[in-house]
Amino acid sequence: MTAAFNRYESALNTNDVTTLDELFWNSPHTIRYAFAENGASLFVGGGFSEAGGEAAYGFAEWRDESVPPIAGTPRVSAAPNPFATDVHLRYELANPTLARIEIFDLAGHRVDRPFEGYQNAGPQDVVWRPERNHAKAGVYFARLVIAGESRVVRVVRVQ
Repeated sequence: MTAAFNRYESALNTNDVTTLDELFWNSPHTIRYAFAENGASLFVGGGFSEAGGEAAYGFAEWRDESVPPIAGTPRVSAAPNPFATDVHLRYELANPTLARIEIFDLAGHRVDRPFEGYQNAGPQDVVWRPERNHAKAGVYFARLVIAGESRVVRVVRVQ
């Protein structure tokens, strides 16, 4: 599992299209674009263009510097990541509040909402089990939403 994730990360960082093609289902039904919003940042990833007949993959961040950083929304982490059966999404709340965890695929479709409700202050651990909604191996984005603000973490499911 870790080896597949490391191959994926290395391929993204070095624009190794051959490895990316090996790791993803090669079909016209496969969309290789991703996006996530995190405060003042918009993250986009995928095949942006073709230069000299070669596909160019990568991730980019656009940041609105006029927007102050999110102070009240905690950072969310995922472990294990990559994962095969379930992943723990962890964060710590300073105060009791309503919270929501949503999971999005690379096309931006919400595939699951593993938690929505009231949580007490302190450490939180929400488990996402993708088999309950038949989520396949691939890259997903887990978004924590608290008081209209959100944090996003990328998670990778392997077979």
